Amino acid sequence: MPTALALLAFAAALGLAGHRAGKDFAVPGRAGPDLIGMRDFRDAVYYPALAFRKGISPYHAEYVAFHPEGREFPAFSPLTLLVHFPFGLLELDPSALAFFCLSAVLVVAFARLALACCGLPAHADAVLAVAALIVLSRPGQINFYLGQLGVETALGSMLALHYAKRRPAIAGLGLAWASIKPNFAVPLALLMLARRDYRAVSVGAAAGGLGALVAAAVLVANYGSPGAFVEGLAERYGSLASQPAIPPVSATESRIDATSLVTRLAGAPPAGPVKLLLFCACLGVGLAGVGKLRGTSQGEGADSLSGVLIALSVLTCIYHQIYDAVLLAVPLLAVAAAKNDVWRSLTPARRGVLIALLALPTANYLTTTRVFRLLNPPGMTWSAIMSLNAAALLVALAACGAMALRTSRSPRGTA
Repeated sequence: MPTALALLAFAAALGLAGHRAGKDFAVPGRAGPDLIGMRDFRDAVYYPALAFRKGISPYHAEYVAFHPEGREFPAFSPLTLLVHFPFGLLELDPSALAFFCLSAVLVVAFARLALACCGLPAHADAVLAVAALIVLSRPGQINFYLGQLGVETALGSMLALHYAKRRPAIAGLGLAWASIKPNFAVPLALLMLARRDYRAVSVGAAAGGLGALVAAAVLVANYGSPGAFVEGLAERYGSLASQPAIPPVSATESRIDATSLVTRLAGAPPAGPVKLLLFCACLGVGLAGVGKLRGTSQGEGADSLSGVLIALSVLTCIYHQIYDAVLLAVPLLAVAAAKNDVWRSLTPARRGVLIALLALPTANYLTTTRVFRLLNPPGMTWSAIMSLNAAALLVALAACGAMALRTSRSPRGTA
């Protein structure tokens, strides 16, 4: 594809997302069920950073009074307050624009990394074409529309997997970056430990932990003592625990983890022990597969069988929304390009099925609110549509896990 055409496609994809986000911009004081453009940026990046600058903890009850129109601050690492601190220095409108532009730069960097992970030439036309496809995908559009952090955490995660053996310092910083969202970093770190990426995980834990401690120390200083800070936290999370459970699926968001699938099939959220069992099962498939692949050619890198298995295990074992499926860009490109021995060894039919399973969450626009309003399907039909993404990822996880368990343990052997 000529570079000019690829650039035009990328600009058009960004323009579509930017138009939607600007038209539905979630400005304080402007209410409406459809006014959710850049809402997650507003609630999870901008106002927390602004509160942090003013000495207010986003983790405490007084933050609700500081930002009464927004949703509560998610369970992110305090590291996010340092990483995103500059956005709190601007007014909301220019800050949102700056974040959108930064996300555009990061998606280009992610596209380049994806090509490098898969052993493909990272020419300008290829990078821009992959970046355009990522932005046009369902996860890409929702990231740019809501102002989510999916591109950041996906980029950090793939840096961790790609460089773990060769440049553990870079991999560790990638893991630390992904630790902004613990639902990425915790299973990712455990799976990396299973393939003995010890140095990368050590660097990531040190960098991510230090950043979180620095931000927490600033908040503690503002509260006068660690005791007052912890007391406020306990009061805040105690009030959250007493609130009615939030449904795992709504018309505007679709989860892709195993728990969400069981919830839809059962018609109610599973009990705590069942959630723990699902977490252990999905993570266990990843750990068993990665352990079996250790010492083979498929035991390192992001495009290998272990890399794809880790990505699938991370997305299915714990809470994840569709915007987190940006992480699938590398697995999908790896299987489609078939530069790695394990993907090249598959029959065309098997590889085609795996590509379809990985591609479904990235292309399933049936889960959008607009489609729901247009089709107005019956409840069971809508539940089935919303379940497709999680079901596809679980089948892909099972398939890759089975492939891993059949892998020869000969040193540096092929799958």
